[in-house]
Amino acid sequence: MVGGQVLDITADHHKPSLELLKGIHARKTGALIAAACRMGAIVQSAIELGLQEKQLSHLKEVYQQRKNALNTSLRKNLPDSVSFIEPDGGFFTWLQLPQHVDTEKLIPEAHKHDVSFAPGSFFSPRRNLKNYMRLSFAYYEEPELKEGAKRLAAAIKRQLS
Repeated sequence: MVGGQVLDITADHHKPSLELLKGIHARKTGALIAAACRMGAIVQSAIELGLQEKQLSHLKEVYQQRKNALNTSLRKNLPDSVSFIEPDGGFFTWLQLPQHVDTEKLIPEAHKHDVSFAPGSFFSPRRNLKNYMRLSFAYYEEPELKEGAKRLAAAIKRQLS
């Protein structure tokens, strides 16, 4: 696919020949289509062999453990003025801070503590939810989630003081 991309870039400033277009198609477009077909065949085989159930069970367990690690650390470290409801599914925990807090303004303080979050206003078409934040537990391992919760709690405490 890279070879097709290189040909595509070199053709950018002049009219490509039919030979060049065939090369781009074979090495770029054709390669993408072939890769999608191969991946589809692999997924189909995994389904036919029943492998997806084993993988899904494993992932459910991993995400449950990660969610528990994050939420336990949040309960332990957050001030009483910050609340959250433990999610039943998904990949995120939402925190609710006191009404006067704009979580977008908390981002620089969080970065000083080497932690990040998504402000609630990012998920509202009217930019509501200013005192909410969304935390993901999908990517990081349990020790990182526990440490991240401690750091975030420290940033929130500093902002609230």
